[in-house]
Amino acid sequence: MLFERTVSRDRFLIIRTLLMTVGNATDMDSIRPTAPFKPKGKKSTRTPATEIVEGLPLPSLSEIKFVKNLPDALAPEFLLKTLRDDSLWPAQKVNRIRNRHMPGEFNLGTYASHFRTILWVEEHQTE
Repeated sequence: MLFERTVSRDRFLIIRTLLMTVGNATDMDSIRPTAPFKPKGKKSTRTPATEIVEGLPLPSLSEIKFVKNLPDALAPEFLLKTLRDDSLWPAQKVNRIRNRHMPGEFNLGTYASHFRTILWVEEHQTE
């Protein structure tokens, strides 16, 4: 129940804990644990493989017929300009990339832009 002081307009609650058993008390006593829980040890019933059958090798990439080659996904020039700027400290580059190039919110509509930017930054670092 919610109470309110008339002078100070403060609201407060009076709460009491209530413990109750739903169902038959004798049934509850019969299913009560009799000893503390102890996890069983893990025993493996699996025997180690002694005979290994070799599978078929996968076809190489040269044997796969692609319809057409995908174009290179080049990073935008404004992002590369930030990454190549040697006058910035690494922390300043991170802040600039986060503020200017990353979406402000990570959701279903922005996750592609988020990960695309991360991949471009990682590719630049490996060059």
